[in-house]
Amino acid sequence: MAKTWEDVEWGSSTDKKEWVVEYTVEEGGTITLHLTILSGEDRDEIEKGLLKELRSVYIDGNPIEVTVHRMEVIHESSESQPFDGMFSP
Repeated sequence: MAKTWEDVEWGSSTDKKEWVVEYTVEEGGTITLHLTILSGEDRDEIEKGLLKELRSVYIDGNPIEVTVHRMEVIHESSESQPFDGMFSP
């Protein structure tokens, strides 16, 4: 049964977080280091996003070996600092 307009929940109690994922991919003897930022609620959602990213990058079907080095939530946002008088040409 379809939901009515009143049944739709517009706000959600879970917030998506940004995660940094650092991993290496070995394909045919070549090792490539990757660093990406993914958005998701939990580790399972981030793993699904990582698999989606891998499928879009490595589309030729050759076997690959993936090693995840770091997968963690980004807790801080950087504030931009003004360059007032710090550098001179």
